[in-house]
Amino acid sequence: MLAGWWGYRAVRVSAPTTPPPERSGPGEGALFSRGVDSSATVIRSLRGEIPERVTHLLSVYGAEWMFSPATHEAIWHDTERAAGAYGLELVRLTTNARDVLRGRIGWVRSYGAVFAGVALLLGPLLRSVLFGATQHPDHAEPRGSRFDVDPLWSTERTVFRQDAAEVGRLERAAIVASDPVAASMLKVCFEQDSPGNCGRCEKCLRTMTMLAATGELDRVPAFDAPLTPDAVRSCRITTRQLGTLRELVVELPDEPRELDGLRAAWKARLAEVEAKQRAERRREALRPLRRAWRRSRRRLRRARRARSK
Repeated sequence: MLAGWWGYRAVRVSAPTTPPPERSGPGEGALFSRGVDSSATVIRSLRGEIPERVTHLLSVYGAEWMFSPATHEAIWHDTERAAGAYGLELVRLTTNARDVLRGRIGWVRSYGAVFAGVALLLGPLLRSVLFGATQHPDHAEPRGSRFDVDPLWSTERTVFRQDAAEVGRLERAAIVASDPVAASMLKVCFEQDSPGNCGRCEKCLRTMTMLAATGELDRVPAFDAPLTPDAVRSCRITTRQLGTLRELVVELPDEPRELDGLRAAWKARLAEVEAKQRAERRREALRPLRRAWRRSRRRLRRARRARSK
């Protein structure tokens, strides 16, 4: 799948067949970052809304390179508090994969494999591991973690599943807002070197907009700045965020009318990013022609120099 998406050379793998283990581990894990998606999965499990009954929360410590050691520790302390409030065991997993992969493969393409890899270290303990949803199947774009990719990391001992891919982002936000622990300890921001949420980056503003659309923003006191259309118009958005941006615009309801300014701001940003993507694709399509033109010019100059001699 990854080779088809990004033009990689598919590696041929040959492995001996081994008998499955006599029994799987006793526990069920969930990758947990205190974001909307992973929190919604944990809440759904504790409420008995999904088959898996989570016993362990898996937190990958140090995966976000922009945080200082002090911020990492503060975030970890809050994650410990959340796990304690849920009555679930928290497992701290540490990886240097982001440093190793930097310059070789982008994090957006690799993070699913990284998280699955560290979770498999707990194979004897866990019979299943849940990923929080990242994209709705109807709007899914190539990414390192997807509803149809995550299960493929499963082994004979441990099964991976992405939960709630079919559940809309607004519904997941409403689930989080309805839970006192998740609402008070939400962590979505990775732009600012702080254990809190800046309220000004794309992810903060997108999350705040989803909460506002469900009427629950006032129940989540986790953001350092208010939600305004001007903040949406001025935040930095890249083409890598286009899929989530489209999903947000599609899901935003027509009511209440108080959100009209936000809807207009997000639609304008979507049109802007789509135009940027079209320009990037045009440049990419013209790149072979530019290379051929430069080669032709070099050959022509060499031919002229040879004639002048």
